[in-house]
Amino acid sequence: MSLKLDCHPDSYCGAVDDISVNISLSPSKHLILKYIISGDIDGLNLPAHTQSIRTDDLWEETCMEIFLKPAHGDQYFEMNFAPSSRWAVFQFESYRKSMPHPDVPAPPVVRTHLENATFTLFADIDLSQFQELGAATEFDIGLSAVIEELSSRKSFWALAHAEGAPDFHNKDCFIHQLQAAEAP
Repeated sequence: MSLKLDCHPDSYCGAVDDISVNISLSPSKHLILKYIISGDIDGLNLPAHTQSIRTDDLWEETCMEIFLKPAHGDQYFEMNFAPSSRWAVFQFESYRKSMPHPDVPAPPVVRTHLENATFTLFADIDLSQFQELGAATEFDIGLSAVIEELSSRKSFWALAHAEGAPDFHNKDCFIHQLQAAEAP
């Protein structure tokens, strides 16, 4: 399934024409994301590929994000993926009430591809390693991206934006329902 992200009305990005995300969830809870950014890719600050390790504050540069909340309950997870291949996983008890970082025994695989006017980031993570996500069958999700241009200007993209300043944690941004695919 392909979903389109919109730029927050209070931010602007002259380099990006379009961001879409392809998302799928296997019966075994394997989440696969493909973020496709089209536009003047040379005008973006895309951190160079490096060692794939857990890193906080990825949103301070270009990064892609997903927020996953089991359909019943307040707890949710935030996952960040950077063009550098660095990643982060956070767990929240409720709106912005963080919990200790969850263990991630099987880190996500993050790959990128650049071709002409399109930058693609692929992220692949096994949700079954997280007890709260592994037990769920339906999720409310928010997809987002922080895009930094070479000028250091940032823009904030999401499936939906809540009133006011950009806030991807707001439940009004979790507008897509995702279910694991049926086993064949």
